[in-house]
Amino acid sequence: MAWKNPDGSKALIAYNDTGGQQTLKVNWGGQSFAYQLPSGASATFTWTGNHS
Repeated sequence: MAWKNPDGSKALIAYNDTGGQQTLKVNWGGQSFAYQLPSGASATFTWTGNHS
């Protein structure tokens, strides 16, 4: 789940409910990153800025 807050900050919550590690790839506002999410794990990402 991802959203943009009224102040322009962004947040993303990811959960891996599979039996193995998964690669999460995020593209937002012309920028991107990848993250290795272990089995059964969750992660929260936040960043600031006014990019769409």
